[in-house]
Amino acid sequence: MPAVHGLARRVRPRLESPPATALLAFVLLAVLLFRKAWSAPGGTWIGLGGDPPLHMWFLRWTPWALGHGMNPLFTHHINAPDGVNLMWNTAEPLTALVMAPVTLLIGVIPAYNVVITLAVALSGWCFYLFIRRHVTHELAAVVGGLLYGFSPYMIGQALTHSNLVQAYIPPLLCIVAEDILVHQRRSSRASGALLGGLLAAQLFITEELVVYEVLALSVGALVLAASHWRDVRPRVPHVLRSLGAGVVVAALIVGGPLAFQFFGPRHPTHGVVFPPEALSADVLSFVVPSDLQQVRPSWSHSVTDKFSNSCCIDEQGSYVGLPLLVLLIVTAARAWRRDLVKVAAVVGVCFLVLALGPHLHVGGVSTSTSMPRKLFDHVRLLQSVQPVRLMLVAWLAAAALLAVFADAVLRRRHHAPMAVAGAAAGLLALVPVLPTFRFPATEANVPKFFTSAAVARVPRDSVVLVSPFARDPSTSEPMLWQAEARFRFRMPDGYILGPDANRTFITLPERTPLSEALAVPQRGEQAPPLTPELRQTYGYDLDRWGVTSVLVGRQLYEEDVRAFMTELLGRSPERVDGVWLWRHVDGRQVASAAGAG
Repeated sequence: MPAVHGLARRVRPRLESPPATALLAFVLLAVLLFRKAWSAPGGTWIGLGGDPPLHMWFLRWTPWALGHGMNPLFTHHINAPDGVNLMWNTAEPLTALVMAPVTLLIGVIPAYNVVITLAVALSGWCFYLFIRRHVTHELAAVVGGLLYGFSPYMIGQALTHSNLVQAYIPPLLCIVAEDILVHQRRSSRASGALLGGLLAAQLFITEELVVYEVLALSVGALVLAASHWRDVRPRVPHVLRSLGAGVVVAALIVGGPLAFQFFGPRHPTHGVVFPPEALSADVLSFVVPSDLQQVRPSWSHSVTDKFSNSCCIDEQGSYVGLPLLVLLIVTAARAWRRDLVKVAAVVGVCFLVLALGPHLHVGGVSTSTSMPRKLFDHVRLLQSVQPVRLMLVAWLAAAALLAVFADAVLRRRHHAPMAVAGAAAGLLALVPVLPTFRFPATEANVPKFFTSAAVARVPRDSVVLVSPFARDPSTSEPMLWQAEARFRFRMPDGYILGPDANRTFITLPERTPLSEALAVPQRGEQAPPLTPELRQTYGYDLDRWGVTSVLVGRQLYEEDVRAFMTELLGRSPERVDGVWLWRHVDGRQVASAAGAG
């Protein structure tokens, strides 16, 4: 017992420390925000449908592949028989490995909920760790962390993109970069190792943020160099040694996976899947709130519905609000002498402008005015950068300026009139960006077949044609079904990215006559008559894919799809634990029967 009491005495101060208290507060607020999903975490996930089943598939795939001695960066379980190079997708292998115990013990849906919740909380907390080095009061650091962690960008991405909401590395990179460029207290090897390790970790979460971080750090370094040009020369050797060490460390960690991505099987050579114009911030989006905000006037719908990205609520993270914009501008002007303020202001403005996309968008109209983001179109690795997502860095800069403002207010807390005025200005600026209190959750639609012994009716590693045929956000749930079945079978479909026959980067799988025909009854439309020619063509598709079973799961027009497959295969299916199942399918027989008929 004395040993236990001694341990408690040592642990308690750490738990009661400001960072631990702040972390607990961030986690509790995230749980409160996502309370709808957490009320039933086993079968409900945070956010909307669409991409989450894809991310859940990745959460289970990496530990499963490693556990079965397979390459986690490539799979034939989707887009069979060709397979997919997962380095061209949002595979999140690091996240999947860290979350493996939760995924294996509790389930992939709860694991996804943990990822989203901790992503928001840890992102805010890591920013708190960075900014508390620059402010006097802990509360000011907390305020900055709250703005960053619960910003419209973060709330939007939490709806669908677990990879993009994991934004805790950018603030940590700020800490390391500050030491390399300014303080230079650590050895260049240690600083470089930290820098390379963080960038490698970021790449294994999502490569997209690596681009944002390198751009932001480069702009910040240029601002510091311009502000202290006399001090640049003596600091250059340490900076270069640190960068060199960072490159070596990062290359040792990610060199192999990157080589596999760009030179391995199934890699594209050209093409952009999502045109940047479609996900560009509108000028008015900075001051007109979207559905992500709790405070939203009714008239704002008529404005935001015209934006180019109005169809994607998860990509509407550019709202800042006029009060907060004014507050940030005033703070930057009054505290311009501080290096932190200079860097935050310049970097924030640069990324705000880049978020506008290749051409200026005003009120939903794409003008002919070219913007700086258009320069990315001429750089192969930057072509796919989605403009509005660059708001992540703008929000990081905004959070830094807000923390500086809050710290100034707290320093004058003994001067009542100024403190009250400052607090009122801060509240006025922050209320408009409050996230919605009605954050959505989605109930999982997983038929019992995939989690019961009935799945053994499908031979292990055989190819199963599953409907709905997964190839876009509206038909992504079969990927979750496959993950819940512990990858017992392979599928010719899958909402995934990769090259077509010409190695153009596209959304896979490539369209075939049968996949297009299946899409018709899935939409509730009348399927075309099954002529002998079409039956033969569809049979060839089944044969090329290697399909031996066909499965129709829960969907809006389930009966229409079942009727189509029954007519094509010439026999009725079994009804097994919530699905329709045809076994012993032979594409050649389907094609030859059509030819004979």
